[in-house]
Amino acid sequence: MKPRFRFLCVPALFLIVVADCSASSADSLRSLALKGPAPRETAFGFKVDNSAARYWDEFNLVRNANAGDPLAQHELGIRYLTRDGFPSDTAKAAFWIKKAADQNLTPARYNYGLMLNNGWGISWNPFGAYEQFLLAAMKGMVEAEYVVGLLLTDNLTVPRDYAGAYRWESLAADSGYEAAREILKEFKRRRLDRRATRPECDSTNRKGRKARTHLSSVPQTASGLQPIFLDTETDSIPLPDDTTLTREVLLAANAQLTRMQVPNPARSEKSDGEADSAMVRRIFDAGEAGSPEALTLIGRWYERGAIMKEDAVEAAVYYLRAMRFDSPWASALLWKMIRREDFFRRLKEEADRNEPSAQFAWAELIASDFDHQLTQTQALGLLQSAAAHGYPPAVVELGMSYYTGTWLKQNRERAIGLLQKADGMGFREAGIRLAMIDVQEQKKSAPAGSSMTALRRAMEDGSVLAQTMLAYCYETGLGVSRDTSEAVRLYRKASQRGSNAAYSALKNMYDGIRPPDPRFRIAE
Repeated sequence: MKPRFRFLCVPALFLIVVADCSASSADSLRSLALKGPAPRETAFGFKVDNSAARYWDEFNLVRNANAGDPLAQHELGIRYLTRDGFPSDTAKAAFWIKKAADQNLTPARYNYGLMLNNGWGISWNPFGAYEQFLLAAMKGMVEAEYVVGLLLTDNLTVPRDYAGAYRWESLAADSGYEAAREILKEFKRRRLDRRATRPECDSTNRKGRKARTHLSSVPQTASGLQPIFLDTETDSIPLPDDTTLTREVLLAANAQLTRMQVPNPARSEKSDGEADSAMVRRIFDAGEAGSPEALTLIGRWYERGAIMKEDAVEAAVYYLRAMRFDSPWASALLWKMIRREDFFRRLKEEADRNEPSAQFAWAELIASDFDHQLTQTQALGLLQSAAAHGYPPAVVELGMSYYTGTWLKQNRERAIGLLQKADGMGFREAGIRLAMIDVQEQKKSAPAGSSMTALRRAMEDGSVLAQTMLAYCYETGLGVSRDTSEAVRLYRKASQRGSNAAYSALKNMYDGIRPPDPRFRIAE
């Protein structure tokens, strides 16, 4: 009978999706291991018990796998992974899928790469994973082409190569892989779409490429995984529009927010009632939890007078808060806004009236080197004044200045007192920072359960700080069981959102196991 390829496709590289699809008629490998029995209907509507056939099929699958049939080996590994007729066992799954990969079965190479990349049933090894993905991509597997393209963007496994990444994504997109098409749109928006020759691939696997189906039947949906663009020069990149900022909020959002409809400023001046109001509240909640995407979008609303009443000072406050969390767009948007002729006149007028939001914004502009009209001492005075007026962002910033020793002499007690004050005002970021401090300072003992719960909740609500902190906990075994694959997953997600701290920690993990092979050498 005609064999089936079954393999895993992970649009985000960390979630398994298992798909069955028939191999094309040109496939030469055949296996009698996979019978795919199904109970037959009788003329009277009764179902015949076919369990004996199922057991016989499983027996033959194991026998053929042990005899060296790569399709049977691959199928057996998948069944151990998905608990399909066999007990769940990731170690056995990795063992059998590797057996098939060693015999050059392309889907097995891809799936073994996934297991190496995630540390499922085998030690985490992104470098071995890259080799498997590349071999599968060279055989024309579109999912592997897509993944290789992504791995060329992050400067973690191999040196960053945007031109090479673009070529691989183009190959996948040419075959109709929708996730690759979405990545190409981002490349073009960032002006990274350079002309280059296609990679050398197995030509026999590319004949009639556009007419043949993918090796996977996984639905072609947009991927949550994005390239990491931490080093692109924002001066050369067009600033994002509201649609782009909204899309990034949704990509980082929890399921509850994603199901709601984002208000469209271009649709009308006023919102459409309760649905829009609920979404706006959710986005503000995500911003207060520490979502850089939400804070940037809110800043844009205030800047343009869309959704919120136009207020350049309030827009600056939100952009500056987003910059605390390494928002990839906030600094460029803020820089463009403050260069307007009337911005500093308006900011000074409000600061002179002791408006705490203006005082906070001006102090932060000085701290961020966006303005030099005041001395550091004057800027600190503005921050202290805003904090004295009970302005929560200023209270938190002043508290962190005491905690880190920036601008002020380090004073932990004063710092904790200020953060607790802001937390008592209901300012979410303060509570998150207190939880982080609690976890960080209890390295020799298990951190309080309430702090870990607070961090998990904050991460679910959009906090990139909590996401990075939890990744650190999984990396070190602090308060949780050590889990390298989960640490990598969370660090990578935070890195994709712009977090330099997460990216640095992730790179340290890669460097800790980096092989001496020149292909994997990353220039400092």
